[in-house]
Amino acid sequence: EGWFVDYKSEPLSPKDFGKHLSAFANQFGGWLFVGVKEGPNKSLKAESFPGIPASDVGAVLVKIREGVSAHVSPPFYFDHRVIDGPLDTIGLEAGKSIIVVAIPEGSNPPFVHSSGKIYRRIADSSEPRAETDRSVLDAMWRKSEDVRTRLKELIVSSIDNLRLEDLALSPHRY
Repeated sequence: EGWFVDYKSEPLSPKDFGKHLSAFANQFGGWLFVGVKEGPNKSLKAESFPGIPASDVGAVLVKIREGVSAHVSPPFYFDHRVIDGPLDTIGLEAGKSIIVVAIPEGSNPPFVHSSGKIYRRIADSSEPRAETDRSVLDAMWRKSEDVRTRLKELIVSSIDNLRLEDLALSPHRY
């Protein structure tokens, strides 16, 4: 575990998934592994890979999606992959799976949790911390504004550079 990685041996509630995922999106992005046991004494390494029952994967993915769609505003993009056992190299048994959730750094922060708190990932903290620092909030808003400004400039410059013939419909283009 660390700034970019969090291990969960068991699935969380949708509300708790929302907390953990929004903390990554508000900070630098990261990876959440469901079905991986954290090492002892905050060793920052995975101890084992017990997985979760493969039959539960669909329900857990619904909880993850609900965590972001129902408990975070605005919702943000994330992706996931499922690793199915058996996988002898890590000791993942048949009928067990690990869910890997990739959360990029959010482009429209701050992402506010339904609890009214703004969470960020701080070091190897398993529990994201509520945000109370005004300067951090201002930085999140500036980042969001910078992304919108760059997008607007890209769109405007692309339109300005269009040539009339680019707009003409050609039977060979479609």
